[in-house]
Amino acid sequence: MPEMGDRTEGCGHRRLLLFSDAEQVVRVAFPLQDARQTHSSIQTIDSDAFGLMTSIRARSRPSSRGSRLLSACLQHRREFRSMPTTNAPLDLNRVDLNLLVAFDALMAERSVTAAAARLAVGQSAMSSTLARLRKLLNDPILVRQGRTMVATPVAESLVQPVQKTLTDIKSLLSQRDSFDPATDHRTYSVMASSYAAVAVLHPLLVQLPAEAPNVRLRIQPFAEEYAEQLTRHQIDLVIVPRELVPSGPDLCSEAAYTDRYVLAVDQEHPDVGESISVEQFSELPYLATSPDRRPSLAELNLDLLGIPRHVEVTTSFELAPFLIRGTRLITLIPETLGRRIAPATGLRLLEPPMELQPGTETMVWTKRMDDDPGHAWLRQRMRHFANAYIRDTPPAPAAG
Repeated sequence: MPEMGDRTEGCGHRRLLLFSDAEQVVRVAFPLQDARQTHSSIQTIDSDAFGLMTSIRARSRPSSRGSRLLSACLQHRREFRSMPTTNAPLDLNRVDLNLLVAFDALMAERSVTAAAARLAVGQSAMSSTLARLRKLLNDPILVRQGRTMVATPVAESLVQPVQKTLTDIKSLLSQRDSFDPATDHRTYSVMASSYAAVAVLHPLLVQLPAEAPNVRLRIQPFAEEYAEQLTRHQIDLVIVPRELVPSGPDLCSEAAYTDRYVLAVDQEHPDVGESISVEQFSELPYLATSPDRRPSLAELNLDLLGIPRHVEVTTSFELAPFLIRGTRLITLIPETLGRRIAPATGLRLLEPPMELQPGTETMVWTKRMDDDPGHAWLRQRMRHFANAYIRDTPPAPAAG
């Protein structure tokens, strides 16, 4: 390999970079899925790369990072040489559907331990499954790089096809012309903030035993990567503020409910009576709400109105009501949340001294679930209970 030989000239650092280059010659320039067709050529390249790396190792003293890179190259060479090179066609009788499920988990987690936890199996069982996958695909699937595991090019190329296959199989096996909540068994994974859980999910949970005794909800806290989890079918539905709804051809969305803001103060606040002026609002110590390190809609409203605040604390909607008690702080929170927790947290709710735009929480799901009768039922019930609860909530009083 004259070109590679030319690149070894220079300082030791350049030689260490070559270790990674040599590894890529074997792993990228000659993908392992083509090993059966180009085995003799790859053997030559592999032999040259190995000889070159051995020569460099003998002539230099690589750093610890270089040693790790060299070890990775040599380990990959050993793994590659152990791969079968038969041209026999794949025997589908050897393919277990559970192997595809395990492959999907391994690619999502890039860790045997995490994949095992995700599928609720032991680590040794997942290690055995990985060994079966390696044998089936004639590829290492995951290789160690430092303290992490990285996927091979072959494995990366199979991620989306395997996900699509599993989705198609799941849709085929769960396909229904109708959904009967009184008898059908379903489990839905829903991601929502604590605030949305109070407004939407709690009223639904109260009615589920009577309406749909065999439907289960798996509620997860809101995460910024929710769109990716939706498209990877790790969750079924997300409830997010309208401003955070992403655009994409594979996602659907619908407004679940609209909630207005109210002013929350301690029941015994010494400076707040039956009402509050804008001037007083700006002078009193203020607790600003900032979910997920971004300003809330209430704060954006105040900024647009040009209303100054004497901000002393910044936190999320979920924590704000619990930090008000016993202080002179004031804050703005969604009315639904405030009405539910005011008695337990010692809050008094008042009309704000300014007109604020209400917030809209939106349901987001994937297009593949759009026509599913069970999923459509779930969305309809969420929307119904949320709006019924908000409609039946009396307006915030002017005095406590």
